[in-house]
Amino acid sequence: MVRPLIPLSFNSPMIDCSSRCCVCCLRGGEERFDEVRSGRYSMRKINKMSAPMKHKLCRILRRCNLNFMLVFLFVASTISVFVTYLYVNTVFGDFNEESDKYLLHFEKHDDILVNIDTDDDDDVDAPSHRVNLIVNRIINKQTFEINGWWMPSQEWTTEIDCNTGKMTICSKSLIVQCKQNSVRAIYQYLPLKQGNSVRGLYFAAKSSSVNMQEDHQFAQLSMYSAIAYLKFNDGTTQILRLDYPGGSHSYTLAEIETTFINNKTLVSIMVVLGCYGYQGVAKFVDVTITPINNGSNSISSSYLISRCPRNIMKPNDKDEFMQEVMITSEQNEGVITLVTQLSMDDIQLLTRVNQNWDDQLSVALYVPTKSESKDSGHEWQRLYINKKIKPLKAQSRTNMIAVFANTMQDEYPVNFLRNLALRQSTTDFIFIIDADFLPSPNFKESFLKWLDFDTIKGNMDKIAFVVPAFEFQDSAKEAIPPASKEDLVKDVYDREGSIVPYQYLENPDAHRLTNYPVWYRSKEPYKVTGYQDQYEPYVILRRTPSLPEHNEHFSSSLFNKVSFTMELKAAGYEFLVLPDVWAIHMPHRQNSHSVPPLKDPPQLDDHVRRFEFVSSLLTRYGIGRCMHRLHDVQDKQKPGRFH
Repeated sequence: MVRPLIPLSFNSPMIDCSSRCCVCCLRGGEERFDEVRSGRYSMRKINKMSAPMKHKLCRILRRCNLNFMLVFLFVASTISVFVTYLYVNTVFGDFNEESDKYLLHFEKHDDILVNIDTDDDDDVDAPSHRVNLIVNRIINKQTFEINGWWMPSQEWTTEIDCNTGKMTICSKSLIVQCKQNSVRAIYQYLPLKQGNSVRGLYFAAKSSSVNMQEDHQFAQLSMYSAIAYLKFNDGTTQILRLDYPGGSHSYTLAEIETTFINNKTLVSIMVVLGCYGYQGVAKFVDVTITPINNGSNSISSSYLISRCPRNIMKPNDKDEFMQEVMITSEQNEGVITLVTQLSMDDIQLLTRVNQNWDDQLSVALYVPTKSESKDSGHEWQRLYINKKIKPLKAQSRTNMIAVFANTMQDEYPVNFLRNLALRQSTTDFIFIIDADFLPSPNFKESFLKWLDFDTIKGNMDKIAFVVPAFEFQDSAKEAIPPASKEDLVKDVYDREGSIVPYQYLENPDAHRLTNYPVWYRSKEPYKVTGYQDQYEPYVILRRTPSLPEHNEHFSSSLFNKVSFTMELKAAGYEFLVLPDVWAIHMPHRQNSHSVPPLKDPPQLDDHVRRFEFVSSLLTRYGIGRCMHRLHDVQDKQKPGRFH
């Protein structure tokens, strides 16, 4: 008679517990006995086992139990790591990824890394869900793009913060060390599509601070705020401002909701986080811009945000300046023209420049006024100018045009002046530099010898020759320009020396790509590698019909020169550093136009113009996401000019 197989249940006394194998007494251990694949075994057969067989069975069960536990722990750990990875990428936002649902691809364009979005703005349906237009990513400063947070300098950092008061575990915060006399701000620009139906906005942000102390001498201008700067189609603007208390506090929510009147169409939004007039640490998180459409907030970002903004820079509406030619060069020969601009207050600088320059000189001179109403009488200024420029007239190699201010409220039109001076030049090459710089000795000869260099010959129309810039330290007792490169390099490396690379402390990114350590030992020209959106070297260019001009929308100290470098790069210029020429900034008394008073710490208008300018570059030169729109650009105006 065949005995039936008895299931080994959790209550089955599989093996006598008097044996030395304690594992054998564990309930359920019999289910892991590897020999019985079907999960059943005859109890009588087990009882007939010899002692050695029982001990062998115990060892098998012990080993199987341990392996099972190890496999279980490994699988659980792997799942935990995978879930954590997904959470970090989807909830935290990696500030290097778009938070919007469309994908971005990367492509090289003339050594500039740009974001490509091939979708067109048109024919996009608007799904109904609540949306935050803010993009949680930091813009790569080596690119031409406007999508994300842009930092003028590197004072901002990011970190994962788990004390924000959110239901989710953690969020990524933007952190800045505030200083009383320095604007520390970060910007995000949101260009909206034409004809959008946004009728209001909800604006909110959280901020915490550590030891934020306000300096009372900046009380009227101080800010520790989140700001939304709105521009409308009729040219008007509106500012939404969220202020936060000083001292030390945990994350505090500030919020505001507004509706637009008169059915105005919103053109763009610029969000600013920052501080001025405070000392301490500020953190920002959960910045939110939610559009409202007829009382609802159900508009998607892809339906609203223009991925390839059209040029919306409007013509300058300032009064035309009165102009007068003061000197006309009698020499038509020459190789390179030094192109410069300056105020009448600094006219004495021209004498020093003229003594160190042996070729053509083109000057645009700004003549300020103290009149509050439009001034048309400038007789005493003419007499003063003619007295100061007699040495220049005697040499007959200078072109000078005077530009007379209308009122005392006029800003110094630096790029307008640069373009005037550039148009006066007649030589094949131009050297664009400020009047408070002195060129190195034998500048023209040192430049000309490289024109037959293998990497230069035949390609000069698209080369920007970089001239390294230096300055004297404030502690310098005497400002004596070096007579040779050897003397210059020796002074730079001397601990007691007085010469340093230009703005290496105040604005290191402005000339960093020139790579001064390489220049010190270089014997021949070398290429500038990479790109950085704050690079603004002084350059020599070949005068061609397609040469970009300086953008005249920038009249303040912000972006007036770097915008020109950006357009050169967008137009396909290659930057080449010359090894044996340089320019050095000479100390002089600052005039009223050198450091304009700070009326608006975050400088909203200037930064909006900067984003609009970058947008125009993307469109006009078919860069990145606007590459597919290049053939649609009907404006055949000369690059650099806006009408």
